This record gives sequence, C-alpha cells and structure tokens, in this order.
Amino acid sequence: MLNAQCAPSDKGFNVTSWWGLLAPKGTPQEVINALNAEINKGLKTPAMQESLLKLGADPLGGTPEQFKQHIHAELARWKQVVLESGAKVD
Repeated sequence: MLNAQCAPSDKGFNVTSWWGLLAPKGTPQEVINALNAEINKGLKTPAMQESLLKLGADPLGGTPEQFKQHIHAELARWKQVVLESGAKVD
C-alpha cells in the first residue's frame, strides 16, 4: 500500500490518499502472496523509494491481510463522516 497524508482539515480529521492493488475474487492465495512479495520487494528499492517520496507518498507495503484491514477501516471511517455530514444522494 502507498499512503499520502494531507494536513488536518478545519473539521478536525485527517484526509489521506492511498493506493493498492486488488485481485479478482477467487484469485488463489498463493498467487496473491507471490504478487504481494514482489510488490513489497519493488517498494523497497532505492529508486522506487526516492520516486514515491518525491511525490509525497509513503511506500508502506505490508501483507494482504493488513491491506484488507485498512480498506475496512477506511470504509467505516468515511461512512461515519458521510452520516455525520447529512449528505444525501440525489
């Protein structure tokens, strides 16, 4: 996972952008693990680190399980923000 964080907003919450790769449902776990290992290896190279840091990104990497937890946490966080805002779909 890559993460780029902005300053806290005037409403008191931080806004972050993050990127990651997802595979289709049913992709064998061994394929996911192999892809994850190679992506993490690439994120650790000096050239990739330098390029991403210049863009303001923090190349975190991690496990598929950590990324899944991050996605679920973000969904819950933004659901709450939307509910508290009173936003409605037209």
